[in-house]
Amino acid sequence: MVLSLRLIFGFVVFVVICSSNSADTVLADDRLSESIIPILENHCFDCHADGGEEGGVTFDYLLESEDPEAGDPELWNRVLTQLRTGLMPPVDAEQLEPDQIQEIESWILKSAFQHDPENPDPGRVTVRRLNRIEYQNTVRDLVGVKFDATVNFPPDDTGEGFDNVADVLSISPILMEKYIDAAQSIAEEAVPLVGKRIPRQEFYARKFDVGPESIRDGKLSMSYYQSTIAKLNFRVKESQKYRLKFELVLAEDYIENAIDLNRCRVSCFLDDEELFREEHGRDPWKKFNKSFERELESGNHALRFEIEPLTEEKQGRKLQIRIDDLVLEGPLGDKFQEVPKDHAEFFRKPIPESDSDRLAYARELIAPFLVRAFRRPADDRTVDRLCGLAQAVWQGPDGSFEKGIQQAMVAVLASPRFLFREQMVLPEDPQKETLQQHGSIDEFSLASRLSYFLWSTMPDEELLRLAGQNKLRKNMDQQIGRMIQDRKFDSFLKNFVGQWLQTRDVEGVAINTFSVLLRESNDPAVLQAMERREELDEKSDELTPEEKVERSAVWQILKPLYRQSKRMGLNDKLRRAMRRETEMLLEHLIRENRSLLELVDCDYTFLNEQLAKHYGIPDVDGSRMRKVDLPEGSLRGGLLGHGSMLTVTSNPDRTSPVKRGLFLLDNVLGMPTGAAPPDIPSLEESESESRKSGKKATLREVLAIHREDALCSSCHNRMDPLGLALENFDPMGRQRPDRTIDVSGELITGETFETVNELKKILVANHQHAIYRCVAEKTLTYALGRSLEYYDVPTVDGIVKRLENSKGKGSELIRAVVDSVAFQKKRREEPAQLSKN
Repeated sequence: MVLSLRLIFGFVVFVVICSSNSADTVLADDRLSESIIPILENHCFDCHADGGEEGGVTFDYLLESEDPEAGDPELWNRVLTQLRTGLMPPVDAEQLEPDQIQEIESWILKSAFQHDPENPDPGRVTVRRLNRIEYQNTVRDLVGVKFDATVNFPPDDTGEGFDNVADVLSISPILMEKYIDAAQSIAEEAVPLVGKRIPRQEFYARKFDVGPESIRDGKLSMSYYQSTIAKLNFRVKESQKYRLKFELVLAEDYIENAIDLNRCRVSCFLDDEELFREEHGRDPWKKFNKSFERELESGNHALRFEIEPLTEEKQGRKLQIRIDDLVLEGPLGDKFQEVPKDHAEFFRKPIPESDSDRLAYARELIAPFLVRAFRRPADDRTVDRLCGLAQAVWQGPDGSFEKGIQQAMVAVLASPRFLFREQMVLPEDPQKETLQQHGSIDEFSLASRLSYFLWSTMPDEELLRLAGQNKLRKNMDQQIGRMIQDRKFDSFLKNFVGQWLQTRDVEGVAINTFSVLLRESNDPAVLQAMERREELDEKSDELTPEEKVERSAVWQILKPLYRQSKRMGLNDKLRRAMRRETEMLLEHLIRENRSLLELVDCDYTFLNEQLAKHYGIPDVDGSRMRKVDLPEGSLRGGLLGHGSMLTVTSNPDRTSPVKRGLFLLDNVLGMPTGAAPPDIPSLEESESESRKSGKKATLREVLAIHREDALCSSCHNRMDPLGLALENFDPMGRQRPDRTIDVSGELITGETFETVNELKKILVANHQHAIYRCVAEKTLTYALGRSLEYYDVPTVDGIVKRLENSKGKGSELIRAVVDSVAFQKKRREEPAQLSKN
């Protein structure tokens, strides 16, 4: 059950007595005896003192101890959470006065948490590895290579609901091997090795004058069975020698047990000269490399292939003459060789001949690359070692300057300073007499924190430039505005929103449309057929001939519904639209500076034609997602009406008020229930109990039976009203046509509602502080990459206060997180950086 304030305070005392010698125990100030204990006497001692031991907890220890202690700050943090969310004291108990609540809060912050407003604790920092998405984006922005980390690396673990939490981003020997392999493949793609090459023209099949039946999969593929002429006109600029190269392939379509004895003649002409004439029969996938050198005059020329059938045998294998990799190289000769475009873009000046000049040029390339790869300037020793590595490679057998630079890049990409994010503290001011416990991180660390928070990638050139000039903090507001408007901010929406509101999951969540339609059907014949089908399926291996006939007849009744399920299922495009709807809502709130309360209640949403039809909203055309004003009374405004939330919180074949209610508690109101007690009865068992009466119970009635168990009631009293309010929506997120569904309820805090729209109004009006706090905690957790602890409570309080003062503006959330002590500072006793060895 939900612990009462009395029970929590009693449990605190129990822990204090059992662990009074713990290093985490904090001495209380005089207010514990003078004001806090009197409040407990008036509100808690009836059940938990003078011999009272409800729940196995007593406050008698407080009275017996002459020097009571504050206790475990983590436990007092739980007390504070219960108090602030309004869950304690229970609604049926005598409530605390506002000044009493304020007194308890103040005492907890000062005494239990030992919060110092002049020097607040920024919290711990674990050195954080780049997760898969961050690695992939960083490689893209660093070297321009599209590397799919989701294929090459194992999935990242998650903590606190996010995959960027440092404590779970461990690195194993196998993963380190994968990083080294990835570094090699990325460097090979990024650094061009060919300095000069023969000019070449590639001749594509689509450029030939030939019928579409002779082009398959982008290749020139001419049938053995019909006369074909494929002609290509091309032009050369200089009168020189050229080389025509291609691969002739005897292709076919495989058909089992088929024989094809047909033959054809293939000829190739360059202008009026016949280059070759050959006859071919079936020889599966045999390849012939062709190369012809000819003197060509500047101007226009023609290349022609001709196919002539030689037989009229049965066509069994669909034989084809296929031309692959058709190129014209030239002019031939060293003086005509050209520098490839990618080589010229990477190496901006000619590669020197002398070793000393090469070392100087290597330093010019490596030093600025290190600044970007390590997200801060590298020391000279590191640059020298990498230049030495490059030199060793180009001086070795078959070495080249390009290969040396390539291997230096491999070393950088496999370095801990690339794979992990350094967090360095600014030096202490020598003018101060005492060393400060906490210090501001340097501006390069700040640039990385900001960039990986909002973009999931490395800082761009502007952020690094400002950090190098020590001007990033001075221009922080302008930079946040710029970054929010940048396209890279889409990564924040996909990664933060995708995990916080689980929009990532909507594209893979299992929903059995056929089973859903069966459950939703009101046709007695369908329902009877479904039950009979389940009975027959249970004994499928032992069916009598009559039962087999009956099963076929039952299927004929269900078949139309099955076909309907195929038409209206959640296809990939619809799932992506659901995901984008939720992401675009938060994007709108942040970029347009709207109130975050519109996440819960608003009169618009984001739709395309397919999603609008799924919702039953007319007059939305096209595949483009855009903002759509909703008709009055629509249930779709805000997250509670979004298909993404409604589907990820459903079972494959039915809705789940428990999952939906738990989702809202965890992700909107910040009132998590914790893990379910062991050995509690399942909903299916409760449903079985209801059948004993001979009447099929509704889901609401089943949940009521479930709540009769004392172990279940405390959490379900919080979850069920929220989840049942969404029973107007089926597991696919569609609105149910049945308007007799009872969605009314009473929240644990006492408010009653009749519709989901009334519930939204209550949440916005009475629980906006909880909504702000939940959003602040989720965003701060994602930004810091760690779980929040008791010492983060003042930081979250500050963010919530800024949101309340700005009426919940979306961009203020980002600015408040970035301005927070936890984001800007670091404990000095923690390691400043990774080893450079």
